[in-house]
Amino acid sequence: MDLSSTGLVRRGYVLDFLVNGTTGMISLEMFGIRFEARKLSERAIVVHKPREAFIRRGFKPQF
Repeated sequence: MDLSSTGLVRRGYVLDFLVNGTTGMISLEMFGIRFEARKLSERAIVVHKPREAFIRRGFKPQF
């Protein structure tokens, strides 16, 4: 995943997967059109520990 000014981005050929480092909002971008999907689930926060990962990368998570 690439680091962006707002969070992390996983770039694909058609679909990009974005996670906002402050709000925890997951977005999808297809052909340059962004779709707000949803917030990170409680399970994902516990299992994958994105809060700690964003803090290490200089973000201030509020989720």
